[in-house]
Amino acid sequence: MTCIGLSKVTRNDYPTWDPDSFGDSRQVYDDPLTTVPRIDCSIRETPLLQRGSGVRHGMHVLFNFAGTMLRRSGKPMSGNMLQNHFVQSLASTIYGVAFPILFLQALLFPKHFWCSPALDPMSTFGCPPISCYRGSPSHLDGFASPLERARNLCTHSSSSTATDDRFTSYLWDQQANLAGNGYDSRIIQTAGFTVDKNSPSGLGVGERDKADLRETLESSQALMNLAGVSVEQSFDLFLTYTANQKEHPGLGHLWAWKESERWRKHIKGFHSMFDDERDNVRLSMEMAYTQVLTRCWLEVRAIWIDFIMNSVSSLLGRVIVGFFRDEYQESSGNLSHIHALVGLDRRAMDNEEFIEFVGRLQKNCVGDILPSYELEDYMKKGLISNMEDWGEMKRCAHTYLPHRCNSKRCLVKSGPQKGQHFCKKIDPHFASVVHEENEFQPLPTCWSDDCKSILERIGLYTPPTDSNPWEQFHHPMFVPTRHVGIIHPNATENISPVLSEHFCFTRSAQNAQVIVGTGGVTRYVVKVSF
Repeated sequence: MTCIGLSKVTRNDYPTWDPDSFGDSRQVYDDPLTTVPRIDCSIRETPLLQRGSGVRHGMHVLFNFAGTMLRRSGKPMSGNMLQNHFVQSLASTIYGVAFPILFLQALLFPKHFWCSPALDPMSTFGCPPISCYRGSPSHLDGFASPLERARNLCTHSSSSTATDDRFTSYLWDQQANLAGNGYDSRIIQTAGFTVDKNSPSGLGVGERDKADLRETLESSQALMNLAGVSVEQSFDLFLTYTANQKEHPGLGHLWAWKESERWRKHIKGFHSMFDDERDNVRLSMEMAYTQVLTRCWLEVRAIWIDFIMNSVSSLLGRVIVGFFRDEYQESSGNLSHIHALVGLDRRAMDNEEFIEFVGRLQKNCVGDILPSYELEDYMKKGLISNMEDWGEMKRCAHTYLPHRCNSKRCLVKSGPQKGQHFCKKIDPHFASVVHEENEFQPLPTCWSDDCKSILERIGLYTPPTDSNPWEQFHHPMFVPTRHVGIIHPNATENISPVLSEHFCFTRSAQNAQVIVGTGGVTRYVVKVSF
């Protein structure tokens, strides 16, 4: 048994043991109904105090001390082996009584699995027996497979298991352990997991030399494969999509239901509760909403990615290659946002025409997102319903797109003193030299003399001479550039650049960067790796 947490108790909650409530302990072991797998963490009797014994300090002192050992200042502490064994020997232990582990999920999550049938009190409704955790075959003892059970429990709208993030994490760990059985953990760390529809767990361990990037979970090998692919197939746009819960299609109805609090009529006695009880109910609703919202977002995002890759009627044209990655911010409990690298079909255009085409897809100010002369075309596509909706789209752009330095991630240190930082997000209105043109401005670089000496020996660098005072690098990797897009000269807002069609549909924060010839894939791989 694993100790999953201890909560503080008061002096009035002394752990007590009434022999009559359990019967004779000797009869417990003689009863054939008890011949199921059991566990008892204790190695010796833990003396329990009776209520009213007059003892000044009770068992709650010991448990409070154990809780202090587990958490300090809100941060979990791992503890050494001796401390872990001490706490584990106290967890869920009553001397003389061993707890059955025939139904493991019911033991770990009693709030979901708590009811037993009248004819078989040893079983638990909805909980598979421990025999179902054997390796193969998948349908053990006539039960559904672990993967089928996990999908059902995570998506069943009338089950409390579908709104518990800890239970979802437990189910993921279960599938990951099943997929990783027989593999060295270092191999999994390097190769990661892949989607395997033929595996009982739905997951497979990736292959180190496999170059396929499709349906690959996070791993260092996937990034190396991405870097290798970029040599053969260029990427043209780097896109970031962040879901706006209030406006995004497929999510807005969930947010509206939660905020309206119409769900309160389904909570018996809600209006007669105390304020703190109502706050607890609202918090429970928020937690349940988060789980359902995450599940819906994963489905919506899959449809959105499928549209980007397969649509030929959008302004992007045909997408030849795409790489998509979900990223979760460490300091935020929000939904994941999508990073995407896409390569477009350029066969009908020469290089200059293609760069101009890609550059004009990017919009750097609210006024350029949807000008009035394009409004009729967007209405035909169903992206804008009427003039009022056009104004609402502009309002969303002014609300969600302006850049704000809310995180240290967007700050770059500019001096040795504390607080000397500048925002690395460029404002194209000030960075652009010619507002009506796509510009590729050189980035500042600093190469060491040793590096230049090696590059000169292999023919990639020419040092300055009397006739030519400028040094020259003969590979674009050593002359990195940054794209500065077209922007209206009178623009005042510093927004994250977007693609017009995509913003009109999602009404959510975006970031669309042109990376044609900028080495953007290399920088992205380095950023994620380190």
